[in-house]
Amino acid sequence: MPAVCRQRSGLVRLLPEQLAEEGDADTWGDDADTGWSAGARTQGAVWYDDSGLPWQVEVSGANFTAQADVPGLGRIRMIGRVIGVSLSYQLRDVAGNAVGYGEGSFDNATYISSISYLPNGVPFASGQLHVNHAPN
Repeated sequence: MPAVCRQRSGLVRLLPEQLAEEGDADTWGDDADTGWSAGARTQGAVWYDDSGLPWQVEVSGANFTAQADVPGLGRIRMIGRVIGVSLSYQLRDVAGNAVGYGEGSFDNATYISSISYLPNGVPFASGQLHVNHAPN
């Protein structure tokens, strides 16, 4: 897999209303200018969290949706956008209710570091998403 071409410091945080405004517009050019590795961008990609929970990923331009069956919470959808090597996302339950939000950045082609917050801003999870491979 190719490595991420450009590392940028800092995270870009999009508020939920900004995510909604962005829609499905693909405004970023080729993959060399983005955080998407070929494997992460491919439809049917799987991101595994540090516990080994698989998130099924769908990509449309700069936007992504990932779903997982989270023990104790049920099906959760991660809905977000990638800008450069940074990503921002909302977490929603099956009814569409916000259960959290988060941000992260591609460390390289196979790892995404992320942190998730409850709706009140309290962090509740951090670690890595493993692109197309289970945690070691």
